[in-house]
Amino acid sequence: MESTWSQRGTSAPVWQGAFDRVTYDPQSGTVLVAVWADTAASEWCNAGRGQGLFRTGIDGAAPFRIVEDQVQEVIWSPEAQLFFARTEAGVLAVSRAGEFIDLVVPPGSFGWPQVAVATRELAWRGDGLWLGTLTSSIDRPPRQIVSHRTLQAQWAPSGSHLLFTTADESLYVAERPEFAPRLVGEIGAAASAVWVMP
Repeated sequence: MESTWSQRGTSAPVWQGAFDRVTYDPQSGTVLVAVWADTAASEWCNAGRGQGLFRTGIDGAAPFRIVEDQVQEVIWSPEAQLFFARTEAGVLAVSRAGEFIDLVVPPGSFGWPQVAVATRELAWRGDGLWLGTLTSSIDRPPRQIVSHRTLQAQWAPSGSHLLFTTADESLYVAERPEFAPRLVGEIGAAASAVWVMP
């Protein structure tokens, strides 16, 4: 299998061989490719790269391995201007250059963190709601602001407010600096929270 990039009728190979997950930053042309152990062991996977997460791009740069762990999912986050990758060991934030940070993931959280564009703070939802940063650590983990199940979270563009919904179909807002949750109202099962600029 070959992944290619094309522009104005031309194309160029980005990756030779099999892969399992891929994501792309359209601004820089950076591509992250995940290869699982089974795929790396198959006859389709060439160049002896092995399993792991690899950085490549439309600039023709040779792929290099960022981590050897098996990466289950990988996405590009325009809000964070970073890639996020989920491994068996946790979640990584990966820069366009391929440098990575091990993120402290709160127990009971699911999905990807929601990122505040202005402040780059992270909101983790799941069996609670936690706020942290890219520099959170085991000594300074994300702080929990809600202890019941949260389904959606959405930052205001300024990072001053966080809207979130809970499993009991309620909408809350939390405001800087304390981020103490305040009930806005009941919204029903099908509703979602979004910021709309005037």
